Amino acid sequence: LQYPADSFCRDSVAPLPNLSTDSVGILIGSLGVSFLNPLEGSLDLSNIPEGGPYVVRYDIANPCAVDPTATFYIAAKPNLSLIYPKVEACVGDSGIIPTLQSNPVSALQDLEFSAQAGLAMDSAGTIYPNASQPGFYQITCQTSNHCPARESTELPIYPRPQGTRLTIEPD
Repeated sequence: LQYPADSFCRDSVAPLPNLSTDSVGILIGSLGVSFLNPLEGSLDLSNIPEGGPYVVRYDIANPCAVDPTATFYIAAKPNLSLIYPKVEACVGDSGIIPTLQSNPVSALQDLEFSAQAGLAMDSAGTIYPNASQPGFYQITCQTSNHCPARESTELPIYPRPQGTRLTIEPD
């Protein structure tokens, strides 16, 4: 008895086990395990509490047989927050550093940032309006852990107005 992974996200597609036996039996889960279909063994991940280990056993009717088991864990998608201290910027402004929060904090490792072309941004999410093109940008941050979370925000970058020169001439 084997599931496709040893850890699942609560909002993942229900995994089906691979059972390599011809013996007749029934799938039984440890406390907390919920099945969408107990005959197939598809797990109802949304109803299994986070944590584990959880065990599923294929109870074979033959008392001399060894019942195959599978062990797995349920992980939660992190709560991710991406906040920039400015809601708009102008071309020429200095760098804008985001505030990132997550529960668990470990999800803040190996974040991936993305935005449309024209926005100058480094791998830590700092935006550089002084090297960007004017435009409305959607900035997305995604965790790269087992249960990825994604957060987006928007930031317009406006062009600096071209000043007119005032020339004062004597009379």
